Amino acid sequence: MEIDFFKNESHFHPRLSYTWENAEQVHLNSKLQNLKNSFIFLLAIPFIIFLFVNLDELSSKWLLLIAISLLCLPIHELCHALFCWISGRKVERICFFPYKRIFSKVGGYVKPTFGVWNKYQAILFVAFPVILLSLVPAILAIFVAPLRFWLLYLSLLNLSASYSDIVDVICFFKLPPNALYLIDVILKVKDKDKPVIIHQLSVTPKLDKIHHKCFEYFNGRLTEKENPAETVETRNLKQEFMNQFDLK
Repeated sequence: MEIDFFKNESHFHPRLSYTWENAEQVHLNSKLQNLKNSFIFLLAIPFIIFLFVNLDELSSKWLLLIAISLLCLPIHELCHALFCWISGRKVERICFFPYKRIFSKVGGYVKPTFGVWNKYQAILFVAFPVILLSLVPAILAIFVAPLRFWLLYLSLLNLSASYSDIVDVICFFKLPPNALYLIDVILKVKDKDKPVIIHQLSVTPKLDKIHHKCFEYFNGRLTEKENPAETVETRNLKQEFMNQFDLK
């Protein structure tokens, strides 16, 4: 696992695309995705109210509050990585501030290694920081009075920063039961009695080669196939790559 700053996927794969057999692509609800900016303000309201109600306490503990605030983002992303570890998956990298701006809309993301997730695994992967850093501290605050202020501060701070994850969770719940989450694309199986064939094509960062990998997913198992056969779709995609990057 590597940790990178100010890099997004184009630094690692200038072009990464998929074709598939026995499946069709599913898109997240565009209307909900467009509401992400509204969720920023909606989820920040409880945090702002909490700060306003506790102004006196904030003034005496500002140094520790700054420390918690700075650590919230890396711990949030580590929670995504923790779910990968618990579910037996590897993390390829964690990227912070991927768009070269400290205050960009996406403060960081976790990139698992390629794999196929079912609908509920995808929901847990996205929701894990909200569960660990917002829900659990909020419940503990009810029973642990001496730490109530700090637990609520962490809970509401992380909640306000999790607007993108929360919208994605809502969108994932709306996916069909047989949806497959491939990190970069979401598919729906056509015939459950046949395997789904997934072709992954990528251009190397040096723009000198095209890599073609092929995977078969059936009965919950993903296997990589050697010497993948080309299809009309993969040939067309390779030609797009060659035209775009002037490859020979």
